[in-house]
Amino acid sequence: MTSDEVRDVTRFDQRKNEARVWFESLQQRLVGTIEAIERGFPAPFPDEATEPGRFAISPWARTDHSGAPGGGGKMAMLRGRVFEKIGAHTSTVFGTFAPEFAKQIPLTLHEIVRLLFSFVNGLQLREI
Repeated sequence: MTSDEVRDVTRFDQRKNEARVWFESLQQRLVGTIEAIERGFPAPFPDEATEPGRFAISPWARTDHSGAPGGGGKMAMLRGRVFEKIGAHTSTVFGTFAPEFAKQIPLTLHEIVRLLFSFVNGLQLREI
């Protein structure tokens, strides 16, 4: 690799980390805000909803098709008085496609997808 390519890889790694930190921070802010709504919303509530909901946060990890580390994230689920059921999940995944799947993608598209999407961050928020 040339020194320019090394700098590009280093900068890309920094940006991936910044994106991961941003999504995790957003998840924490959403969890705090939703829990505050649960605590502060005035009654009446259904009989079974005696306490404000609190998020249960569970870390998770994945491996890719070869068994190598492939990232992970945190699932945050709340069952509450205001929000019957709501989740705010983060994920940071990386790795390669399984060979069976990669064979289904034309090589040029496969190379583009591999380069652009071999690392993905995200946050999902939904009321269920």
